[in-house]
Amino acid sequence: MTTVGYGDFTPATVLGKMVAVATALWGGFIISLVIASVNSLFSLSEPEKMAFDKLVKIRSAVDCITSAFRYRVKQKKLNKMVEKNSF
Repeated sequence: MTTVGYGDFTPATVLGKMVAVATALWGGFIISLVIASVNSLFSLSEPEKMAFDKLVKIRSAVDCITSAFRYRVKQKKLNKMVEKNSF
């Protein structure tokens, strides 16, 4: 959807209406080029996608290992507390 002006001035002749339509279409074309260019800046290439997927997998593995170590440390502390307080 495009607009040309506020509508208070409208072309009266056929040539003016043709110019208005051409201007509206050209404006839509230019906007679509800008959107496509910005989209291509933010999209990843195939090797970049593969590298990103590997990083995500590595990150989740590291998080899992870290959680296991934290659990083990807390378990040892809890066992010491139980042994210390047992009768």
